[in-house]
Amino acid sequence: MTITNPIAISGRQGVNVTPVLVPSIENVSGNTTFTGAVTMNSGGAEYPLQSDAGTLTIQGNININSGDLVTGNFTGRRGFDLQGAGNGALNGVFTDSATLPIFITKSGSGTWTLGATSSLNGDLTLNDTGTLAVSGAHNETFAGVLNVNSGTPHLDFGAGASTIRLANSSAQAWAGTSLGVSNWTYGTDHFQVGTDNTGLTGGQLSQINFDHFVETGATIRTIGGFGEVLPNAVGDVNQDGVRDIADVSAEMTGLRNIQAYQAVLAGAHPGFTLSDTNFVLDVNLSGSPNNLDVQAELVGLANGGVFAPGGGSLTAVPEPASCLLLALGGALLLAARKRTKLL
Repeated sequence: MTITNPIAISGRQGVNVTPVLVPSIENVSGNTTFTGAVTMNSGGAEYPLQSDAGTLTIQGNININSGDLVTGNFTGRRGFDLQGAGNGALNGVFTDSATLPIFITKSGSGTWTLGATSSLNGDLTLNDTGTLAVSGAHNETFAGVLNVNSGTPHLDFGAGASTIRLANSSAQAWAGTSLGVSNWTYGTDHFQVGTDNTGLTGGQLSQINFDHFVETGATIRTIGGFGEVLPNAVGDVNQDGVRDIADVSAEMTGLRNIQAYQAVLAGAHPGFTLSDTNFVLDVNLSGSPNNLDVQAELVGLANGGVFAPGGGSLTAVPEPASCLLLALGGALLLAARKRTKLL
């Protein structure tokens, strides 16, 4: 069913807790699409949309009622609550302001998709077991923080180059069990929290799991003026959960034929993609695997498993064990070069 009229929804009182709020719009079953613009009228602070089954799609842009802005009926935050076991899509652009921020809360077991680039001034909160997805090449920027309040929600980066960007969230107490990240492509998609590597705490990072990688948890690095959240796989080139001299040999094997090495990793870890393989090979996080990553692997191992963007540097005179490690790595590199010349 398609409804072409513009729609206006009034806010409801309450906060987004379990049980969820009585919805302003509810899709009980089947597929329903609203193609007109959506206006948020004054009232309570929450605007719940619920899909029980099928898909509820909002095609139009989402705006705050201009008349209410003039009369001053709107004050403080406004919550857009995406609920239910069914699926939904918001394909319009949100418009808010610093004094009237829109907060998005995803609850329930369904998947809700953001289908347009928006810059919001509020927070993003993820609850329960469902998924918040980004479709196409879109960027979703939140001036507010990331909260994981319950369950095991997912962020899905979808197809195309997408960015999900939030403010430093290290002060938030996450009550959820974990946050999954799927359809993430290295170098194309960006999960950014804050402006540097302090955007999330170690405890929060331990709750974030990227699909396919052997180790759970995530890392955050200062890259391009943002806190870039990445899989916890830097330095573990052979994806065995251990960082050791075997990763140096794996690095050289992978650089000789990345596609063939991807097939090896996918055999051990089903679903492991070429993008995932590029990430584990790009030890110095330069954006492109190359011979410098062999050096970065050696330096990281010699520094006790600290792998820095750009390759890092040895900060002290190496211990004898470190010297042996470097010597072994050099021998492996020379052997690889000799084998290459013989081919």
